Amino acid sequence: MHVRQLVTILGICLSQAHAISIPTVSDPLEPIVRLVTAPHEVLGASPELKETEKTAIQQSPYLYSHQIAAGLAETTDSLHYLSSEPQTAFSSLMAGSLLGYYRTIMQDLPKKTKESRLQIYRNSFYSRTRDVANHMGPELWNTHATLAKKSLENGLQDVVLEFQKSQMAPAGDEKILKRIEILAQKFKDNKKHQEIMEEISKAVAHMKTHLPYNVDLGEMKYLSTEEVESALKGTNIGGHPDAIPVNYFLVHHEPATHQISPAKTPITNSRQAQLPPSQPKVATAPTAAAAA
Repeated sequence: MHVRQLVTILGICLSQAHAISIPTVSDPLEPIVRLVTAPHEVLGASPELKETEKTAIQQSPYLYSHQIAAGLAETTDSLHYLSSEPQTAFSSLMAGSLLGYYRTIMQDLPKKTKESRLQIYRNSFYSRTRDVANHMGPELWNTHATLAKKSLENGLQDVVLEFQKSQMAPAGDEKILKRIEILAQKFKDNKKHQEIMEEISKAVAHMKTHLPYNVDLGEMKYLSTEEVESALKGTNIGGHPDAIPVNYFLVHHEPATHQISPAKTPITNSRQAQLPPSQPKVATAPTAAAAA
């Protein structure tokens, strides 16, 4: 599947929202990786949020799907580096790393296997992003990375705003609560309803116990593409899905002309902060279901 189609499916919306404090770092590389793969760590450093708010947001699957989708969007925008040579097709490998990371979150895997794969995919995303930085050079990289980091911060601010809006929704209204209670009683003895609620409960419980905030991701480590693929193969065990290779998008895309995409315009309002402009067309890959 084309990266942009995957972003759409994950429901990305990079609109600007109320600001939260995010520590300033001279090199935006690690903050970019953290904003995409471990946004709970960034939220933990925000003094504007109460501890109860931080905990609730960190335990929300929406936080991770939103930020990973934002990261995928950046691989086709500010962090876009197209190449006709597989060994320098960094952006496609970055996207493949994030696809593997997201898929691992969703899968029911043994704890050690899940932890290892999340670490490997995150290190792969970090490593290929560092490769982009090295090929762009300090000045161009700083321009592109600063814009990418800003968009990812805006995306995280959106998550916080959505959470705060839901907390301020009229769910506390007595009439609404009474209606919910009546509906609950009405369907309480319905077998199909009970089955559906049980499945939803299991899914929510699974996601909450398998989200990255429960995983020790360790320090970011540079790995070559070969080291990544070898490490991923080492996590494959019988009875569970194999890890997908990070070159997934390379396998399903035609080579593109070598170029560095121009940096986008800084976001100044919510209307400008939608999906980035389309890049040169690339061959469409199979659906996400086929990837799984």
